[in-house]
Amino acid sequence: MTAEYSADEVGERVEVGPAKTYAAGIPGVLVALQHGLTKMGPTRTARTLGSLNHATDST
Repeated sequence: MTAEYSADEVGERVEVGPAKTYAAGIPGVLVALQHGLTKMGPTRTARTLGSLNHATDST
C-alpha cells in the first residue's frame, strides 16, 4: 500500500526524477555488510550474504 502526501503535509518540496538503473551499488553492499556483522557476526554474515542472488535447484 502506498501512502500519498501533499508537499504541505511533509513540509518540503518533493521531486521525482528518472528511475535509477541500479539497485544500490557499493554503498548498499557496505551497509548490508555492516548490519550483518553487527547483528550476526562474521561467520553467519559471510554465509548469509554469500548465498544471496544464487539460483536454487527446484527439482
